[in-house]
Amino acid sequence: AGGGLANLGNTCFMNSVLQCLVHTQLLHRYLEKRQHSAKCRRRQGEFCLFCALEDLVQRTFAQGPRSPAFAPRAIANALPAIAKGFRLGRQEDAHEFLRYVLEKLTKEGSAVVEA
Repeated sequence: AGGGLANLGNTCFMNSVLQCLVHTQLLHRYLEKRQHSAKCRRRQGEFCLFCALEDLVQRTFAQGPRSPAFAPRAIANALPAIAKGFRLGRQEDAHEFLRYVLEKLTKEGSAVVEA
């Protein structure tokens, strides 16, 4: 089951999408193995959504069903880098956020495969 995500101020749209992603069985298994970060070519200080999701899986499921709620600040702070026009603290649309997330993951995943 894993722990929930803390609301950081109008981040319900983000949290619901992140919860769906980390509970998607095949994606969860991939993220849990940290296969992306082993090959990731991000520069120091640069945000990588795949790497952030790997961290989220580790934090969310660290203690099994008793894992405490986790505040996904790294992802929340990177909202503008994930979804153009999105800002922390504003109400946004979960469906639109999911589209941006999938697009970014596709780009990041392709960059690692091509390298």
